[in-house]
Amino acid sequence: MRKILIILMFVCLTAGMVMAAGGAVPVARDNNGGQYITDRFVITIKPGVAPLVVNTMISGQVYTGNSRIDLLCAQNKVKSVELFYDHPVRNPILRSLVERIYIFHIDPKLDARDVYANFAVCDDIEASDLYIVPEIFFTPNDPQISQQWALAKVNATQAWDVVHGDTTKRVIIAIDDTGVYFNNPDLQANIWINTPEDINHNGIFDAGDINGQDEDGNSYNDDVVGWDLGTADNNPEEEEPTHGTHVAGCASEVTNNGIGGAGLGYSAKIMCVKVANASGQLTQGYQGLVYAADNGAHIINCSWGSPSSSSYGLNVCNYVSSIGVLIVCAAGNDDYWTPPYINYPSYYTSCFAVASSSPEDIKSSFSNYGAWVDISAPGQDIYTTYGPTGYTTLSGTSMASPIVAGLAALLKAQNPSWQNTDIVARLQATAVDIDSLNPSYQGMLGAGRIDAYAALALGRYPNFALVSHGETLISDDGDGVVNPGESISVRVTLINYWATGHNVVAKLRAPAGITVTDSISNFGTFDGDGATRDNSSDLFALTFDQAIVPGQYGLTLSISSDDPSYREIEFPVRVTLEKAHFPMSLSESIESNPLIFDINFDGIKEIIIGCNDNKVYAIEPDGSNLTGWPVEGIDDFSAGAAVGDLEHDGDYEVVANTKNGAIYAWHANGTLVTGFPVFTDSTMYAIPVLGDLDNNGDLEIIAASYGAKKIFIFNHDGSAFGTWPYTGTSGWYGSVALGNIDSDPELEIVAGGFDQKIHAFNVDKTEVTGWPVNLNNRAWAAPVIGNVDPSDSEPEIAIAAYTGSIYLLNHDGTNVSGWPISVTGTNIKTAPILADLTGDGNPELIIGTNNSNIYAYQYTGAIVSGFPLTVAAPVKNTPVVADLSGDGQPDIVVAVGGSSTMIYGFNAQGQLLRNFPIATATLGSILGSPALDDIDRDGDMDIVVGVQSSGNNLDVIDYKVPISTANIRWPFFGNDLYRSNNFVKFISGIDQSSPNTPSRFELLQNYPNPFNSTTMIRYNLAAESPVEIGIYDILGRLLKTINLGYQQPGNHQVAWNGCDDSGSSVGSGVYFYKITAGEHSQVRRMLYLK
Repeated sequence: MRKILIILMFVCLTAGMVMAAGGAVPVARDNNGGQYITDRFVITIKPGVAPLVVNTMISGQVYTGNSRIDLLCAQNKVKSVELFYDHPVRNPILRSLVERIYIFHIDPKLDARDVYANFAVCDDIEASDLYIVPEIFFTPNDPQISQQWALAKVNATQAWDVVHGDTTKRVIIAIDDTGVYFNNPDLQANIWINTPEDINHNGIFDAGDINGQDEDGNSYNDDVVGWDLGTADNNPEEEEPTHGTHVAGCASEVTNNGIGGAGLGYSAKIMCVKVANASGQLTQGYQGLVYAADNGAHIINCSWGSPSSSSYGLNVCNYVSSIGVLIVCAAGNDDYWTPPYINYPSYYTSCFAVASSSPEDIKSSFSNYGAWVDISAPGQDIYTTYGPTGYTTLSGTSMASPIVAGLAALLKAQNPSWQNTDIVARLQATAVDIDSLNPSYQGMLGAGRIDAYAALALGRYPNFALVSHGETLISDDGDGVVNPGESISVRVTLINYWATGHNVVAKLRAPAGITVTDSISNFGTFDGDGATRDNSSDLFALTFDQAIVPGQYGLTLSISSDDPSYREIEFPVRVTLEKAHFPMSLSESIESNPLIFDINFDGIKEIIIGCNDNKVYAIEPDGSNLTGWPVEGIDDFSAGAAVGDLEHDGDYEVVANTKNGAIYAWHANGTLVTGFPVFTDSTMYAIPVLGDLDNNGDLEIIAASYGAKKIFIFNHDGSAFGTWPYTGTSGWYGSVALGNIDSDPELEIVAGGFDQKIHAFNVDKTEVTGWPVNLNNRAWAAPVIGNVDPSDSEPEIAIAAYTGSIYLLNHDGTNVSGWPISVTGTNIKTAPILADLTGDGNPELIIGTNNSNIYAYQYTGAIVSGFPLTVAAPVKNTPVVADLSGDGQPDIVVAVGGSSTMIYGFNAQGQLLRNFPIATATLGSILGSPALDDIDRDGDMDIVVGVQSSGNNLDVIDYKVPISTANIRWPFFGNDLYRSNNFVKFISGIDQSSPNTPSRFELLQNYPNPFNSTTMIRYNLAAESPVEIGIYDILGRLLKTINLGYQQPGNHQVAWNGCDDSGSSVGSGVYFYKITAGEHSQVRRMLYLK
């Protein structure tokens, strides 16, 4: 409506002077996809050739005054010839080009593609081109997208602190586009006003400016805010909201006006150059460049293009650029056609080509790319002005280009004498390199993504960056690992890329859970141009809270100077409960259940674990392999190992089976036990179980197989036991349980299978009376045995069916009252365990489910208060129980994996323990249960977890709370070394008093020796005693006292980290350590080498 009003007033004042609006033109697509007008083409005559006569016919033929061209016109049915740019051009350089370019109209029945090349043969013609119709590059988007992220991405607010306000008003950005709604409230104040044409001097374009006169002498009457070249009038508004108004807002939406948003150009002026006809076709794009340049634009934005090049387009761009005008062009949105798709004019070297990037600095999916691209800028989900009064969100290189134009305007405002080449050089020199984030497009996204602050501040202010950082423990427990409750100092090394900084101060902030005890480092005068400095003489210091959850935390370093300058940098610091030397990487993924035991009785416990690299490992607390280990089999050891004295000779053996059914037994030194391996030729997922089935002192091996549907039993020498195996109707996925459920002299074997039954076998392979018992679905995991029901003295059997039913059965196969229980909406593939959570003397049943919950039930079937517990992922292994918190009560540990891999610790009331949950070092499923024990005998619990991943897959958490190992209840899968799945342990990995309780007091040689960081002092106690260890130098001076209090009989060790009582490190040399235990004392020598 506004456009009609202005044109009508113009007509009234200057009748006959306004040309009819430009209507739609016939177009077609060339073979490359570009559009051209079919009834005309463009001719450029050579310099020195006389100007052609235009709009003239003689005897029905076109007359140009050039006989050779006239002949070609007649031969090719040219109907008329007109000027390419039909107004005088004031700039002599531009004029020397524009006056040589003409538009030739042909018979509309012909196609210009069949005609234009015929004119190239003429000696007077420099070039003949199709009349290219470019297209705009945008994609409509949801207007609810978070608004104006791009400004923050390019550091606009910091840039405006350098240049803004009236300074930027001197710069003119021409928006060569579909038009601009120049009265949009968030654009109006930034619209360029052609002052001589603003005859009422009110700074806006209104009816008072219309007089039909050319006050500024540019041959355009009343071009107050620009010109509409598409329909040849003085109102460059869009025909309908499409594109140009949004492009203008990207470049210079009014900033700091209390409404809408902001444009990067702040107050840069927008010259409205409409180059679309009434149908929206961009027929005057290159003519618009001429108008803008000839009328004072410093920067011209072209958010359009075509895959077709032309000589006249190239020449116009070259000439406009040669007079110092910067042409910023969208690279194009054609990536999905034939990448990398080239577009013009952006491909011309005289233009500055802009690709589009995402909020994450990733190339936008639609954006063109290539070595010809000059720079990248935000172009996705850009929110700015649209239509007469509104706003919207669009995406495209059409948006990225004017954002660069806005920054170019800031640079021009800051540096008025700069030419376009100077601006380009600064934009590219300060761009953020994003090649590493776009590895498939390296070198094809220009110099990088624009950084407005860097572009404006380079050479004027300091610019600090973090080169490196390091942490040193101030107070710790001697393990060399940063734990909760400990303190560190922090060193940072900074670099200053730009100008010298004065009175430079760095301040450190930390998130909750970390207390910064020394937060300021003074750097004083800090040279620029790449100089580096560190704060080694003024370190930061911080302390981690005792209850902090281990993990990586971001510290914020703020750097300020008097220049002024301010920068915030975030860098990580890690606090962990991982044991020193862990995590470690076994060569393939771990699916098995770890076990902890001092297999060779040297006072040092080992982690025994199978791996999918066909090996079983015995790993020392320092991460080294026990001599003779790992041992190798013929397939993955994906289940786990059992440990026991197979031969009843006082030495313990390790038994494990491969996934393809080979059963191995090794001595503590890693050699095979005679008679092994045994090959069953059957797929096995279950851990072997050990037990003395015939009461002869030797142990038998019970192995359930899935593929052969058999339960095998072997003697200690590998021979078959009795008439076994038993063959079922379906496979056995889980391990068996072992216990005496009927009070006869022999053990029974309880197994749940895919036959949807739970069986109880006598040693002679017969079923116990009342068994098997039907389940409502298959059983994936082992049953457990224990006296749960206090109403009788007989043991009960618990097992879960896949569909979520949990059974508690009497020893005769009947259901305990209140059972089974159904956990709805999930399935269960794990075994239950038993532990007394409530302190009533009766164990509760604890189980994890696939709905990421852990349930605990009393013998009545009632849920324990505080349960179920929810964890981050489905539970795929069996929980374990021990006292982690040092209160003598049971705590539950469960590990889950997937998108987050976490270890959880809960108390008996279902509350998270301090520091939990703890993330493992790598992501992956956790199929094996954790193992709990005080591996290094330092008086706190260690948690061993294997992850189904190939790196950092064996983790050990050293939970820093003093505990008694007497309170370990269900420490690993199967509960005891035999993996019997019985609440009453047959043999414990904790209590090694039989047959190996030391018969006498003894101080052993420290290990390692010599040492250079930490050594373990080992000793054996035959009786409970108060223990104290003293460290002396060679002169007999006491340096360190370690008071260990009362300790139980057994094998013990304690770490010494080479520090005296003050925490200072001692020097290299010979030292003596003396133990006093009750009435006993002993001294040994050790060598410390730094």
